[in-house]
Amino acid sequence: MRLETYPDKLGQYNAPPAQDVVIAIPPDKGADSTHGAGMDVVWTSGLKECYKQPKHCGLAIVWPCGLPAKVGKNIGLSPIFLTAFFAITLVGDIAFTAIAWADVKSRGDKPHFLYNINFYYFVGKPPGSHCSTAAYILGVLFVLGMYRLRIKTQDYYGIRRRKFFDIYASLFCTCCSLAQMSKQVDFERTKGHNYQQVQQSAYDAHGQSGHVNTILAFRQ
Repeated sequence: MRLETYPDKLGQYNAPPAQDVVIAIPPDKGADSTHGAGMDVVWTSGLKECYKQPKHCGLAIVWPCGLPAKVGKNIGLSPIFLTAFFAITLVGDIAFTAIAWADVKSRGDKPHFLYNINFYYFVGKPPGSHCSTAAYILGVLFVLGMYRLRIKTQDYYGIRRRKFFDIYASLFCTCCSLAQMSKQVDFERTKGHNYQQVQQSAYDAHGQSGHVNTILAFRQ
């Protein structure tokens, strides 16, 4: 494209009027659709589509204490606090459950998570009952932390909350929910990088005296 300049009354050259550059960003198919204020905002991948993102799914399984820090860092939360919180709650939950399990077995009972551990939580004897109680508390805190992180992620990117679905995702699909958040963060970072590249390209194409308005249009 050839740009022409034209002189004004003072003999100086001005660039042509400002132009709009529209970038249409379509959402991924199959994503969970939500409705924000004034526009539709979607997750870049559905909760049950984590298998399509092996990188994020794998990290959610093998790095469940560090991945929340990555997500939190990109939405204004403290990565150090998140790493410490999820490490303490997850490792502590596993450790106390193992101790309670061993205590049940040492008493001659056959360990069964759904019966013996719950039994010792209510009427068992120390140390099994104490460890079982601690395991329950830490497990609840871990799930609440994941739920809170999911809510913060949705609020930061303008994705509408779905209270009961978010609770379900945090409680029963923790790794899938974490992978979904990680994918969203990477998508938003890439989108922001592309936005800056388009602005720079438009600036270079029109010269220093040119002016370009860049518009992001989310196509539904």
